[in-house]
Amino acid sequence: SDSNTNGGEGINEWSQADLMKLLNPGYENEKNGDSVTGSLYWNRASGKCYNGQNNATTDCDFTENNGNKVKGLSEEAKSMIEKSTWYLGGFDQSLKGTINLHNITDLMDAERGTEVYKEDNITRTTIWNGYVGLMYPSDYAQATNSDSCDDTLYYWDTNDACTSNNWIYKENYNQWTMSPKSNDASGVWDVFRDGSVYSPYNARYAFLVWPVINLKSSVKITNLDTADGKTKSSYQLGR
Repeated sequence: SDSNTNGGEGINEWSQADLMKLLNPGYENEKNGDSVTGSLYWNRASGKCYNGQNNATTDCDFTENNGNKVKGLSEEAKSMIEKSTWYLGGFDQSLKGTINLHNITDLMDAERGTEVYKEDNITRTTIWNGYVGLMYPSDYAQATNSDSCDDTLYYWDTNDACTSNNWIYKENYNQWTMSPKSNDASGVWDVFRDGSVYSPYNARYAFLVWPVINLKSSVKITNLDTADGKTKSSYQLGR
């Protein structure tokens, strides 16, 4: 956000987020000065991405894979993505005694709930219809093969139960989720660099992002390539 809104710290409302507009179609006219900021990932385009306080920007190029660059979506990939309903319920550390953060089922209930920050003049929604979203905290918890991750998920409690064999975990990097902090205007839940689910950060921070999509029911797995014959597999999708 600009300096006049939440002190430039951002707004924890996905339906209005600059990141949402970067990933999804229909925002090609979104600009910062002369540079396009919207729909860059969707359109395999280049322009500016927001990455800091007071609407700071950096150059972004989604036209090719090269070093830290990531290519955007192909036309074939876009044709396989279903426009879906995404849930924007939030929660805070206290959770008013209704939800146990160490329990994945309770997390999913919170993510699909109606708790959002209401003490400013920003209109916040509890559902959003679109193509590309982010992971939820519960997605991260379920990406491990450990049954005990939900016992150690909350911040400062984490151990190997949540990070071992978890394909979403990236050591030493923070990663955004889609769930806002319900007792704060700017806070968003993230996967902390130690592997725990954490919430001290405002939306203006530039963290890692996993673009998440839902596939159309007509899409099939056309090929499974097991790279090492055992564990590392890649799926090829088609019609």
